[in-house]
Amino acid sequence: SDDLKKTYQDAPKHRDEAYNAFCAAELDYDRGDDVLQLGRLDLPAIRRYLARSVPKTRIAGLLLAGGLITLQRLILPVLHWSDSRKPYSILRPRGADD
Repeated sequence: SDDLKKTYQDAPKHRDEAYNAFCAAELDYDRGDDVLQLGRLDLPAIRRYLARSVPKTRIAGLLLAGGLITLQRLILPVLHWSDSRKPYSILRPRGADD
């Protein structure tokens, strides 16, 4: 944490003074303490973020990209795995010799 060592005055401040007061009281800046911020992302939060951040003219492209990613990551591997004529990683079709 040597890279995190700084004084309270040098540390970036939050726009809400309550967070700054918490950091000043709880963190030891000479030791290099820092705050780890965690977030939770669920479908309603994603929807709100996209509604706020993505222009209406880009929604079709975003849906197309999402569909292509779904196809590439979910559907195609299942189709390839279910093809019994070709080996898939360590799985071999019935009757295939080494």
